[in-house]
Amino acid sequence: MVFRLSRLVALFLGLTAAAHAHALKLSVTEATYNRDSGRLELAVRLFADDLEEALTKDSGRRVPIDKPELLAPAASAYLRKHLKVRSAGGEVQSLSWSGAEVTATHVWLYAEVPLPGGLVGATFSVTFMQELFSDQLNSLQLRDGEFKQNLIFVDGTGEVTVRPKR
Repeated sequence: MVFRLSRLVALFLGLTAAAHAHALKLSVTEATYNRDSGRLELAVRLFADDLEEALTKDSGRRVPIDKPELLAPAASAYLRKHLKVRSAGGEVQSLSWSGAEVTATHVWLYAEVPLPGGLVGATFSVTFMQELFSDQLNSLQLRDGEFKQNLIFVDGTGEVTVRPKR
């Protein structure tokens, strides 16, 4: 009897843990500067269930992530709203939607943005999921050849300017 009870407790705890599988609220944006095109190529990884909730809240209607015809316009608008880029000269840069890839647990959103002058001096703001979670952490991993920099955005971070490495 004790053995069965302990198995039931273990099963319950396992199911509870699975329901809260990603207690860490995190997005990762990989941003690679393409010197040939002068564009920053973006790949944004978000938890699928969180993105579906955010898109539904943002649009006022359910946006199932497994329906590409509904996901693309909603995710593109969400991306533009929550990832802001300014060139080193201070000009706001417009994101161009490239597409999305849905996996069992994550959604990858792809976009490009012109970035005249490259990464150094450019300013970024990343606010994914902060309308849902006060403990959301957004990581922006910047690359330009050998230059690499990771910017972290939490609620209230605002804009961050890329500085040259010392």
